[in-house]
Amino acid sequence: MADVLFWYLTHDSLYHKGIAYISAVLKQHDHSTALITLDLRKSELELQNEIHAKIAAEKPLLIAVSAMTCHWDQLKSLLAYAKSISDIQILVGGWHPTLSPEEVISEPSIDFVCLGEGEKPSLELIEHLKRGDDSDNIQNIWTIKDSAIVKNSLRPLIQNIDDLPLPDRDLFSFQDLVNDGALSGVGPEGPKRVAVLSTGRGCLYSCAYCCNAAYRNRYQVKPRNFVRKRGVPSILAEIEQIVDQYDPDWLEFWEENFIFDHQWLKEFSRKYRQRFSLPFSIPVRPNEVLKDEFRLLREANCKLVYMGVECGNEAYRKKLINRNLSNDQIINAFRLARENDIATLSFNMVGLPLETELNIEETLRINEIIQPDFFGCYIYTPFPGTALYDLAKQAGLLKREVSPVYYAANTPNVKGLDDKVFQKMWRRIESLQAHFGDLRRKRYPAFF
Repeated sequence: MADVLFWYLTHDSLYHKGIAYISAVLKQHDHSTALITLDLRKSELELQNEIHAKIAAEKPLLIAVSAMTCHWDQLKSLLAYAKSISDIQILVGGWHPTLSPEEVISEPSIDFVCLGEGEKPSLELIEHLKRGDDSDNIQNIWTIKDSAIVKNSLRPLIQNIDDLPLPDRDLFSFQDLVNDGALSGVGPEGPKRVAVLSTGRGCLYSCAYCCNAAYRNRYQVKPRNFVRKRGVPSILAEIEQIVDQYDPDWLEFWEENFIFDHQWLKEFSRKYRQRFSLPFSIPVRPNEVLKDEFRLLREANCKLVYMGVECGNEAYRKKLINRNLSNDQIINAFRLARENDIATLSFNMVGLPLETELNIEETLRINEIIQPDFFGCYIYTPFPGTALYDLAKQAGLLKREVSPVYYAANTPNVKGLDDKVFQKMWRRIESLQAHFGDLRRKRYPAFF
């Protein structure tokens, strides 16, 4: 039996830090939670049977779902099924509802939409439902009353995120995920027993394809107030708990900005290496990691960095996706990582609005120069509320359906590049991925 039944829709990822944090807050206030992970590779009938069995077992007061744009079409159908077999209230939050709340709250099966951070509004909502109080005046929550949308205001962002309880990892059977090597960001050829955590929230940048700028605009806050970094003592205490409870061999930090404060990095590097020897991986932006930053990361035993290239055409990258990075900065960052014996993964996108075959060639070319150890390439997904979505919409490039998988070798999610050309270029991408894998295995024969 659970007060709140979380749904996690996924194709391969098995842990969701947002759900884990909300569950921890609910449990801190004596509300019970349960989880169903819905693998979207299964048939709809299989998923319906799993939903039916879980609802029957848990009898929740509230179903809470985190929704991504790429999963929205499948989610609507599954929520309609859940509503057809029960009268349980349904709350949908996450990126897609935050950026497209009118669309989401208009779905007949959905009772509540949560915009922005979900810890406090979810707690307030379940307490209202338990008491039988009206639930139409909760900040961050939209609902329907008398056939009209009730658009409640946003409460301020949580500024001191050290005050939050540690995420409820056990909701996800976290020990099994560590034991199975299921949390490595680079797949089966990466580190095996990985545990994941975060040092902060928010992003300073306004990349045109990303939800962060639109999310920040919802709150009408400046970038510096949107980015909140945890104190080093709090992070080290969480690592201590992770090491004691789950015994990982590797740590991976999941966030947008690991580095944006040099003093914070100096403190983290010094105190981390005094207490831990576990290797770890982080995401960084190429302009954030200069020579001294890579030295500090190496001293702390950082062994892998994820850096976004996104597009090899410098003019496109700066003008259309608002990443003010030069090719020289990108090349230099990957060079410095290798000089410090830190492996690299490059993030790239194809199928961008107005992209040409030559643009993809340029993306491949810059990767041939930087020679990342892992070459991540994803198909662009247009997220409503983002600048690149608006560009694609104005140019008449949006398709009705969006692929639910970012990395599938299907056609682009926007109109433009001929499908035969795209498939030819995708084969080139796969060939280059295999080439970089061969180089990595020679470069680091016992790295992982």
